[in-house]
Amino acid sequence: MGFNEKRRGWGFTLQVTVRLLIMIFVADSCWGMTGGGAAIPQPGSYDALKILMSMKESYGSLESYTAVLEKGEPSSGGNGQPQKIYVKFKKPFKVYMKWIEKAHAGREVLYVKGENDDHFFAKPDGMMGAFLKTVKLPSDYRSDGSRYTVRDVGIGKLVEGVLEAALKAKGEKGLRLVCRGVVVRNGREAYEIERFSPTGDRYRNKRTVLCVDKQTNLPLEAYVYDAEGKLAEYYTYRIIKLNPKMKDNEFTLDNREYGFREV
Repeated sequence: MGFNEKRRGWGFTLQVTVRLLIMIFVADSCWGMTGGGAAIPQPGSYDALKILMSMKESYGSLESYTAVLEKGEPSSGGNGQPQKIYVKFKKPFKVYMKWIEKAHAGREVLYVKGENDDHFFAKPDGMMGAFLKTVKLPSDYRSDGSRYTVRDVGIGKLVEGVLEAALKAKGEKGLRLVCRGVVVRNGREAYEIERFSPTGDRYRNKRTVLCVDKQTNLPLEAYVYDAEGKLAEYYTYRIIKLNPKMKDNEFTLDNREYGFREV
């Protein structure tokens, strides 16, 4: 074999080697992106109703949590200001809330379902809270033009409300539910699910967008729109801690960390 033939042979071998390396690199890259070679699900390929039902199962195994709740009700008729609230919750229904930023900073609420004649305790915010003793109010009391009471607080009530409306619409053969895919919310991957309610007055909310945490199967965000397409209310849960250790006085007026005064 002559020199030129050897050179052509080496060139061919080099081309084949490079091509093989490229193929291996591409295959390896695709493996890493798809998690072991599985195809990446496209928007609409997820079972949206199954994801919603998984929230109930996940919440059922939860005993307590703490979180920072950001909420607003632009169409409630109140001042419409967003509120940021630190929340402690323990089953069956014990809740402590403290407003920590912007509207109503310093306000506190403590409610244990079935105790204190089913009333809750509130420490007012602002100047009133500096002088007024703790207020005791019935649990069906609504403040600031809100559509909800202290009985409606928490992740569990959000899950319950979303599922109730979805299953009702499904029973009436009017459920329109779709998973738009996976999005990132506050550093966490979540399924973005959109639900459209049937027409008619039986459904107060006509469209809901929900973000469900992929890891915990619990809701992270909810945006609710009225019949005119305007944002009616929204809720976002951040810095969620599941099943944290809680002291015996976490839901009593005796807790020195709270600002409640003698009733």
